[in-house]
Amino acid sequence: RNTPHGASNLLDSSLIYVTSDTAWGKTHGKVEWPVILAGKAGGRLRGDEHHGFPGDNLSKALLTISQIMGSPVTEIGLDAGRVTAALAGIQV
Repeated sequence: RNTPHGASNLLDSSLIYVTSDTAWGKTHGKVEWPVILAGKAGGRLRGDEHHGFPGDNLSKALLTISQIMGSPVTEIGLDAGRVTAALAGIQV
C-alpha cells in the first residue's frame, strides 16, 4: 500500500487471489472454501469489504477474477464446477 503506482498505490492496482485446497484442513472439508481477493484491481474490484457466499460454487471466484482482468469468458469449469455467473456485489 505504501508503494506508489501511477495515480494510486501498488496494492490498489493489483489483484491477489489466495485460497486453500480444502475448506477446513483438519477434516479436508469441501464446503465453503476460504478465498481472499486482496487489492482493488485498478478500481475494478470494490475491496475493503468482507463477503460470504455460503453454499456457492468456488468456480465463481475464478470467473469473477477472469472478468475483472478483462477476459471475455462467460463461463468456467466443468460438470458440478461449471458456472455462468460471477460473484455478486464485488465488482465496481
